[in-house]
Amino acid sequence: MKRILIILLIITACPEFFGQYVFLKGTYSFFNMGKMKDLQDQLMSPYREIDIPIEAVESFPAQPGWQVGFLYTLPGDSNVALGVFFDYASTGGRIHYQDYSGEVRADQIANGYSLGGMVDIRFIQWELTRLDFVLGARLIFSSLKNKFYVQVGDQSQSLELDFSSTSIGIEPGFNYSVFMDLFKINFGISYLLNIPADLVYSENDQAYLTDQNGKKVSLDWGGLKLGISFGYGFN
Repeated sequence: MKRILIILLIITACPEFFGQYVFLKGTYSFFNMGKMKDLQDQLMSPYREIDIPIEAVESFPAQPGWQVGFLYTLPGDSNVALGVFFDYASTGGRIHYQDYSGEVRADQIANGYSLGGMVDIRFIQWELTRLDFVLGARLIFSSLKNKFYVQVGDQSQSLELDFSSTSIGIEPGFNYSVFMDLFKINFGISYLLNIPADLVYSENDQAYLTDQNGKKVSLDWGGLKLGISFGYGFN
């Protein structure tokens, strides 16, 4: 991951060498995460069976993120551009209960780092605006930190378990662009189709995150994505 960040810093510092257009994008992403929500319910079940009214405070909600990349227009075809991007997204879940006798808390913190490529096809051109169809493909490097805490009276116990996975995603979408000389503002909408991968335990690559039925659990970053980006062209 450090090598990827170093490469991106070089690209950002020397954009005219790597592409004709560089951009920084803010995103707001919704996530499927159905298996993670089911796992939350299973974690709460033993406490509810003994009448502890534990609740899901957070359940993998939509969150802001960011993306940086560049595009290069194909020679002889100004309607098609190819690009590379780096993307960051995060979300998480928390279950919690606290009263005079103690506290129960479980946090699940998910981070997704993506490296991918895209094809940008100029769809409809107006005088100062344009509608593009964009198709992206990515590798998603995911991490999940599980933090558990239980306190009864003066006694407490905590535990942390880390998992990771590498999956792939396909993301079709549309960008509406507004041009201001060499600068451009994009308003985008897309949908990420993620093929989830099993989460591997950090201390044993033969151990996986599973639910109470023994089924493997995965992070599904798929879902609707909204974005606004600011870019600069060099030609």
